[in-house]
Amino acid sequence: MNPLPLVRGERPPGARRRHVLVAAAAGLACAVAASTAAPAQQYAQPLAPASSVRAPHCSLEGARTIKANRYVRVFKKTQRGYGGVYGCRRDARRAFKLGIVGECQNNDEIQRVEVAGRRAVLGIFECSLTAGWWRVDLVNLRNGHREFTSNPTTIAPLNESTSAVLHRIVVTADGAVAWTAERTAGGARLDVEVRRRRRATTNQAVLLDSGTDIDPDSLRRRGRTIVWTKAGARHSAQL
Repeated sequence: MNPLPLVRGERPPGARRRHVLVAAAAGLACAVAASTAAPAQQYAQPLAPASSVRAPHCSLEGARTIKANRYVRVFKKTQRGYGGVYGCRRDARRAFKLGIVGECQNNDEIQRVEVAGRRAVLGIFECSLTAGWWRVDLVNLRNGHREFTSNPTTIAPLNESTSAVLHRIVVTADGAVAWTAERTAGGARLDVEVRRRRRATTNQAVLLDSGTDIDPDSLRRRGRTIVWTKAGARHSAQL
């Protein structure tokens, strides 16, 4: 028996089933690839505004300041070593929750903080049972918006034997950010990178310098200039 003629645009018998199977296989491949990528790779765009809590005069009872200037304050409120990290304008009645201290597993643990103007740059560490990873976040404490986020190094850790450790972060009042980070494997240093936000209006980072002879703790900001030490010599760049 001859098959019925097809209506224009209609798929041949079995084509829909094959199409669904191919799409399902492609989706499974994408899911596997995503599950094996470094977790910090997920942060390709700035994050949503932070949640907030009532904090008259930018304070909570028993809180301790981490970093502050004339405009903003970043503080922690802990009990038995565990608690939240908050940031706000000094004259605000609410504080934005930026992360926690005391536990990195499936949490944003705040381990580095610097402030300038009304912004705070955060060095955030997160971990699973078998691995840990860092990221850099910039938060505007006027509204809680996370304006920038980045992996610490240009190459994310490829497996559990490699790591990228954030060392120093600096920030300017208008949102220029720079940092140093070290890539290691099996405890041996592979590279140290000096990176910065490309512009204060982008979510991209650029590499300024790299090498095993960079002191990762030498980064400092002098106005719009950052300086670091490589092979014992001072290097600098403009933010």
